[in-house]
Amino acid sequence: MRKLSLLALLFSLLAFASCERTSPVIPRQIATSTSASDHPTSTSQSDSLGKIAYIQGGDIWVNELPDGTPMRLTNDGANGAPHWSPSGEWLTFTRGAGGPWVMRVDGGSSHAVNEGGSVYSSLSWSPVADRLAYVTESGALAIEDADGSNRRELVPPSDRRTGNAFQIAWSPDGEWLAFDREEWTYEKVGTGKGQIPGRTASLWRVQAGGDEAIQLYNMGSPSRDGIILVDWTPDSRSILFWPRLSFSVSVVADGLPLHIISASGGEPRKLDAWTLRFSDFLDASSDGRLLAITEGSGRETWTRKRIAVLDIASGTRTYLTDSSEAAFSPAWSPDGGRIVYVAGPDIGAVGGGNEAKVGAGQRRLWVMQRDGSDKRQLTNDPAYRDERPQWSNDGTRILFARLNAEGGRASLWLVSGEGGTPEPVVDELSPSSPPASWFGYYGHINWAGFFDWWRAPA
Repeated sequence: MRKLSLLALLFSLLAFASCERTSPVIPRQIATSTSASDHPTSTSQSDSLGKIAYIQGGDIWVNELPDGTPMRLTNDGANGAPHWSPSGEWLTFTRGAGGPWVMRVDGGSSHAVNEGGSVYSSLSWSPVADRLAYVTESGALAIEDADGSNRRELVPPSDRRTGNAFQIAWSPDGEWLAFDREEWTYEKVGTGKGQIPGRTASLWRVQAGGDEAIQLYNMGSPSRDGIILVDWTPDSRSILFWPRLSFSVSVVADGLPLHIISASGGEPRKLDAWTLRFSDFLDASSDGRLLAITEGSGRETWTRKRIAVLDIASGTRTYLTDSSEAAFSPAWSPDGGRIVYVAGPDIGAVGGGNEAKVGAGQRRLWVMQRDGSDKRQLTNDPAYRDERPQWSNDGTRILFARLNAEGGRASLWLVSGEGGTPEPVVDELSPSSPPASWFGYYGHINWAGFFDWWRAPA
């Protein structure tokens, strides 16, 4: 799904639309490292929900949903962060401490992205073609086809680039790339011995065909704040970004105000939303008019987090959940009629420890109408903590991640969008470098490092 892809990056931000009907309960085969097949998974079943790529024991596996046969693609135990190409024929992934790699899912060859050179950040698939964009170590913005051919630099490196790589985002039609950039200035900031080199932050776009880049906005020279690109709006007319207040890492960790700017440039507009920098904390409706967001400042995800809807045109914010619970990871149903999300009790601003663990362990999946009415709990098993819900393209199923309450074992499950008994899909998700158990980053786990879902067309 390419609504707000981002934060693929960040996330890869990077997104994450038609009829809704009750689905029959289908027995599923649990994927384990001992049940591998030597043959690719079939995609001929009429009830296919697409296929998942996931990490188990540090290796990449793929399996067709709902009940395909798992296939192991790697054997070195050093892999993570699988991401599907639009066609579902290629995967990017990380291997050890090196840069990103690409492989054909049918068992073909694999190779390093930007072979012969390094990739600094922001690897991202085009939404419409098996083509990659990325930032090189020298700061250039480059693209290449999945097989490594047709490589070219769209934006050359800057001789004044700071150590902060810029983020990139494809427009929904695949015609443009937006990116942010920071460069040293010759002016000094501060007085006396406290002077430091200044920086200029700016936002740009460039055609994927390689025309000259166009600057959309400049934060000043020197700039007081930086820019963190979020994504394009679904209609390709506007771009969302956060100002990186005072260039501060600490301030960024506690949330930022969301801004929007025309893809033609001009003055940005501040939206009525304060969000954390996580790709699953905002999602666009299928008609592109509304953003479902996790609103609230503070890095702790177990307090001051509410689901809200933002009207992109007017900037109007409407809360859909109340302050008694900490709710996040909203995801629109394909027809835009419902929102699935995660919620648990708001336990207050505790820094961690057992109180936070117990509070986070009460997270369950909920679904509601787009106006916040008819809230219904979908999961209720105290043995698990439930997170990262995503709809199938036909609107019948929801894929979600679970952590075992005792040992923190991660797994994948499916549940009907109408409710019912969840059924296991993958019994263990175990990247080579998993986050710190249940805690993640103040209760948030970057599930993009564990799995990715290529969804079958509705």
